[in-house]
Amino acid sequence: MRTVAALVATLCVGVVSGAATVLVHTSGWPMALGLAAALTAVLWLRGAGQVGFALGWAVALGRASTPRPEGDYLVSADAPGWTLLACSLALVVGALVAAARGQGRARDLRLRGAPS
Repeated sequence: MRTVAALVATLCVGVVSGAATVLVHTSGWPMALGLAAALTAVLWLRGAGQVGFALGWAVALGRASTPRPEGDYLVSADAPGWTLLACSLALVVGALVAAARGQGRARDLRLRGAPS
């Protein structure tokens, strides 16, 4: 139950963070700040939290990448848009790989040779 709650909470935070970064991605330093915050969150979180945040981020970016009723896109096909897409893909893949490897804080803090 605790894992599901962590997944839902970090999913919501990822959606909000991803949407905020999409809205400012055309500016230089705000996009860098949004990407740095997302990377920091994924590195700090573990397990379901990593996956939830990264998937929330991807949901926000995926929604922003679809055409709007006016026919234009929020994420344009220029350097900032492609940078945002590439960094988002790397964020999701990194979170999934780290979660699959089972990196947890308890494992990181355990001494080598110590009993489990």
